[in-house]
Amino acid sequence: MLAILPVIILVYGLSSLFTLVQSSQAMEDQALEQAQLLSKSSSDNLESRIIQYQNISEDLSSAVITSINIETSLKAYRKRYPQFPHIFYTASNGLVRDMAPFEKTYMGIDLSRMEAWQKAFTEKVPVLSSPGSYFGSQSIILFAPARLSYVVHKEPSVEGVVALVLPLRILFKEISTVQIGSSGSIFVIDHKGLLLHHKDKNLILSGYVDDFSSLDSFGDVAQAMVDQKTGFASYGDRARRQYIAFSPIPSEAWSLGVQGSYGDITSEIRNITYTNILILLAGLILGAIIMYFMVHTVVKPIEDLTVMARKIAEGDRTIRSDLKTKSEVGDLSHSINLMVSELRAHHSNLEKILDDRTMELKRTNDEQGETIEELNTANGSLMEIRENLEQRVGERTQELQKAHNYIDNIINSMPSILIGVNPEGIITQWNKEAENKTGFTGNKVIGQSLDLVLPQFSDEMETIRDSISKRQKQHHTNSVRYDNGKILYNDLTVYPLIANGIHGAVVRIDDVTERVLMEESLRQSQKMDVLGQLAGGIAHDFNNMRGGILGGAELLQSMVKEDPKAKEFLSLIINSAKRAAELTGKLLIFSHKGRNVFTVIDLHKAIEGAVALLDRSLDKSIKIHTALNAELSNVKGDFTQLQNTFMNLGINAAHAMPDGGELIIISKITELNTEYCHTSPFDIAPGMYLEIEFLDNGEGIAPEILDHIFEPFFTTKRSGTGTGLGLSAVYSAIQQHQGAISVTSELNHGTSFKLYLPLIEDQPESRSQDSSMTPGKGCILIVDDESVIRM
Repeated sequence: MLAILPVIILVYGLSSLFTLVQSSQAMEDQALEQAQLLSKSSSDNLESRIIQYQNISEDLSSAVITSINIETSLKAYRKRYPQFPHIFYTASNGLVRDMAPFEKTYMGIDLSRMEAWQKAFTEKVPVLSSPGSYFGSQSIILFAPARLSYVVHKEPSVEGVVALVLPLRILFKEISTVQIGSSGSIFVIDHKGLLLHHKDKNLILSGYVDDFSSLDSFGDVAQAMVDQKTGFASYGDRARRQYIAFSPIPSEAWSLGVQGSYGDITSEIRNITYTNILILLAGLILGAIIMYFMVHTVVKPIEDLTVMARKIAEGDRTIRSDLKTKSEVGDLSHSINLMVSELRAHHSNLEKILDDRTMELKRTNDEQGETIEELNTANGSLMEIRENLEQRVGERTQELQKAHNYIDNIINSMPSILIGVNPEGIITQWNKEAENKTGFTGNKVIGQSLDLVLPQFSDEMETIRDSISKRQKQHHTNSVRYDNGKILYNDLTVYPLIANGIHGAVVRIDDVTERVLMEESLRQSQKMDVLGQLAGGIAHDFNNMRGGILGGAELLQSMVKEDPKAKEFLSLIINSAKRAAELTGKLLIFSHKGRNVFTVIDLHKAIEGAVALLDRSLDKSIKIHTALNAELSNVKGDFTQLQNTFMNLGINAAHAMPDGGELIIISKITELNTEYCHTSPFDIAPGMYLEIEFLDNGEGIAPEILDHIFEPFFTTKRSGTGTGLGLSAVYSAIQQHQGAISVTSELNHGTSFKLYLPLIEDQPESRSQDSSMTPGKGCILIVDDESVIRM
């Protein structure tokens, strides 16, 4: 054994050295491979983030195209994804129309000049812009088209484009925290070789890094990265050797590189190698010493004990060991002797126990037979009980299902929208009326947040949570939301669930638009009646005074023919009185006390006459177009009053287009049904009507003043440029002709006035062209209750 000891030590030493060399090389290869893997995993992770952000932009574009209020949807997504400092929505012309957060300076910015916006709009796919400095930061912009398809299998149209600004520091946030040795770093370049990310912030968007200047072949490496290739390169002398591992980011034609110092890899390997050599030498020396002592003190006694153990295994219970030492081998010899003695004693005990167990097993077998019979009986009883329980469970399940179906039928038959929510605002119930009103099925919305499914109710979420926490009913009357420019009203009631252990609420939404509009129409009609009575009284008295002023001034003018100064002042009085007469005429029309002559007239001729006057009086930058398509245009009315009505509407439209525009006048025949007439504020009857629309593309009317435009003396014009009686006179004229008028408007898009006048089949009376005067003789009798008029 001593002869083979040096051989064993030598073989162990050589194998350990060989293993150490191989391990060092493997560790170096592994470190380089780790750099390559880090480059690949980082590029894959970055590409996944880009795709994730593109999916977010697509989700937002889908939400915007179906949203009732685009600004609310943008705010909800801005709150949900704070990594986007700016979110914009542009119309099809590329101008920013909505944004979150709102910054006035960005309103109306033209993003269509960006190549990425044009590509997203024309190709109808999400597009990532080139990196650059946008909106105050080094960023990229994700463009996603808002596509809308009206017909199945028809190519969708792009209504607008969503733009999400993503700073480069947020995009590269994860890879910025990766530590590579003591001096390594990760950098990213685009397809032009422009640096998008680097540890030196001053080099971003400026060009290549100076650290690569010592690499003779870096031009080839940079070209390989631009060409979207994967590779590895090193450069520098032995003292300052560096490495670069690079991988492509295919979706955006970017490339990611991992740069580091070979010293970070080899220094640790050298330390491990030196430590392993020292441990190997110490282990060899210590092993040789231990083996030497083991051979002399342990091996021989162990061989003797091995022979003794073999005999005991063959059944010899009388053998004993005479080895007596104070070492572990001596303790082992003593233990073997005790074991042999115990084996003899246990053998005797086992024989006795075996006999006792045989008797006991026989007795137990008899008892088990009786137990099995009892178990069989009990099993039969349990089966019967189980069958009864299953039957009762089935009956109870059917009862619960019937009750559940009954409750579902009640909820789904309700004419109101009923939505169940939990304390976090997540939808748990969605009835049929909610499906009919919103177009969303219960399977699609259950589990989603209410303010994301219905953004128009996002302001009510705090009310819902407050109702749930306090377990108090909350009711909001006449909440207002905008649906494609139309004002809708609804009642929202929150019923908290009050059962113990159940938290949440039922939200009930009722459309009360018709009721509110009828109430507003009634108030408007009553207000106009009162104002009409007041205006009629004032106009009557004012007309008497005006008659006295005008008559007296004209008589004085004929008496002071030789005084030019007096004639000048009298002309001023007469002209002012005539202007007052025009105002009085409008007041009398508004109060329904004007002298109207109702005959059968062709309304198209009244429109053509008004257009001829407007052509001569309006600015030439305003183009007037007519489309008088109605086959029948005969109504009963006052030709002059209706022509003045059309003039008022034309002039009002011109004032809304100070920089020029188009005024379109359209006529067609329409039928007003009983439901429309019942809800209308005008006293009209069902039947055939001539619809006349005045449509302009001017500045539009703000929603907050739209309800006041027909009120007398209400005007948004500067002082001295309007009386505020033009539209109120139009309103009164249409009332006197048993017609109706409606208006819709959108800021910066234009206004539409629609007039409805009842058609008749009678033909217009031929109007005499004879304007000659017949002289006569006699007296004129003037009868008036005002002394000023008689004088």
